[in-house]
Amino acid sequence: MSGEQKLFTNEELQYRIADLLATVYLSIPFKKFKSIRNIHDVFNHRVRAASRKPTLEEFTSKLCNYFGIQSVPEDAVWIIQELKPKEQQVMDMIYKEHIYICALAYLRVEKYREARKTKNIFRKESDGNDES
Repeated sequence: MSGEQKLFTNEELQYRIADLLATVYLSIPFKKFKSIRNIHDVFNHRVRAASRKPTLEEFTSKLCNYFGIQSVPEDAVWIIQELKPKEQQVMDMIYKEHIYICALAYLRVEKYREARKTKNIFRKESDGNDES
């Protein structure tokens, strides 16, 4: 951002945090976690544990490490930079509201997966020529 700070409402912050978590969630190598019955419970717990880190960068790195993700997803970098001016508030929100924010993230993940399925189906039908 060019020196300008974006003003966020609490709801907007929750959704941007959910976007950050969704980018990490989508990077999880689920094949490694077949034995986990409820990945959502594990994700919620690890989000809360990682939220004790002092910065968004450390939080995201720790969360990625918990799931064997070797590098932070590119989209996460942009979201972190956007949230950086409100970092302490964001970290507090993650710690206090992690279950709700994770639920928002799961909804984001499902929307993304549905959009991707639709897009993939469209490409198959049109031989890759997307006219939209």
